Amino acid sequence: MRYWLQRRDKDAVVICTLIARDIDKNVVGQIDDEIEPGLASLERTTSVQSRGPAVNADVMSCRRK
Repeated sequence: MRYWLQRRDKDAVVICTLIARDIDKNVVGQIDDEIEPGLASLERTTSVQSRGPAVNADVMSCRRK
């Protein structure tokens, strides 16, 4: 999954919760993606392992560590 992040404090560690859903909108995968300090704005590609076929993925939330 590819997503974009903008943060006010580029020195903060951020954790984003990513989910994958199946055709019936059931959650079939979930991970917490930890983003180290660095850039204020970035594009990131991360894999979300799923227990079944996933048709889409989404960022549920991002928070400061």
